[in-house]
Amino acid sequence: MRHLPVLIPTALLACLAVSAGSVRAGDAIVIDHAKTEPKQATFVNPQLSSRNIALNQVLRLEFTTSARQIDGVDIAAAVINAFSSGEGQWRLIGKPVVSETSRPKANPSERERPTLVNVVVVLLPRRTGDVPLPPLLLTWLQGNQFAEFGIVQVAKNLAIGNQQSPLPAEIDGIAGHSWGSKLATVTGKGTPLANAKAETNGPTTRVVASDNLTLLFHGEELGEAILVAPGLSLESARDSFLKRWGMPQIETAAALVATPAPGSPTGSTASASLTWILGWTRITASESAQGVTLAFVREDIQARLNRNRVAKQVFEVLDLPPAAETPAQVESRRRAEIDAEAARALERMNLTPPLPKDAPAKDAAPKEPAAPVRGQ
Repeated sequence: MRHLPVLIPTALLACLAVSAGSVRAGDAIVIDHAKTEPKQATFVNPQLSSRNIALNQVLRLEFTTSARQIDGVDIAAAVINAFSSGEGQWRLIGKPVVSETSRPKANPSERERPTLVNVVVVLLPRRTGDVPLPPLLLTWLQGNQFAEFGIVQVAKNLAIGNQQSPLPAEIDGIAGHSWGSKLATVTGKGTPLANAKAETNGPTTRVVASDNLTLLFHGEELGEAILVAPGLSLESARDSFLKRWGMPQIETAAALVATPAPGSPTGSTASASLTWILGWTRITASESAQGVTLAFVREDIQARLNRNRVAKQVFEVLDLPPAAETPAQVESRRRAEIDAEAARALERMNLTPPLPKDAPAKDAAPKEPAAPVRGQ
């Protein structure tokens, strides 16, 4: 029976996202619905604390969707992934708060069914200007639905009480050194830190810039600094810190240490701390025996170094090419390929490979022992 080719209109091929040249008679056509089904913007009634904020002001975002249509989806994780990968525009503060509300039951035996999903997110901007909020794919709903939240105007200043204050210098650098400066540039010949004490441990180099200030270079790049203010307490310094950086976004109270470090007295406490996040710069003030310790960390540099470390220690190992064959392995593989090809050629010719001289014939019957001759 003769098979006739199936003619498929070019327009239909375009709709199916396949090329006419790649389809042959009898081929199965697989439609990728994820590619062909367009994403649909869904109204989620977003409520923002403000569309105009300062660099150190938190943004509270709340929105509501219909009940989940796909079980097993972690809604909080989906929100975290969206705002963590939003091109570095925003930083999450804490975890999203997700609540699924149910309508009242008509009778006690009726099963509760969620009708709304409510999500609350607290964010901080990473930069000033017009900063868009990232779109969120609503993975708990069907149909590739996503939500858009618009743009927030971030002023180039800090909110200190009811006043506006210029951005402090530590957003761009520390003690006159820009974040991201190279170790060779900061400690090179002729610089103020040319003779500074330096200690290298793995990829990190600690440079003592002064009696109280230490600069930390990770991968030859300035990304952290530690400043100790002796004789101060966190309580006595708090008011001055607030006047410079505003209200802290994260505050941790002193707590008992469950397992004290060796040599520490039983019942010792972890000191309280105050944390400010100003764009990409994180400042944490804590109290110690020496006084108040201020840790300055540039989070974008830290994130980039972490990505480079993962790429080097994980992905480069996974992407290693296969090991080169030795000459003996190449010769062995070549002989095996020749023998296999010869066997296939003989099989196509209905022949069998020649057997060794001492090997029995394939279908030969076993020889019977000769009968004894009488008279011998």
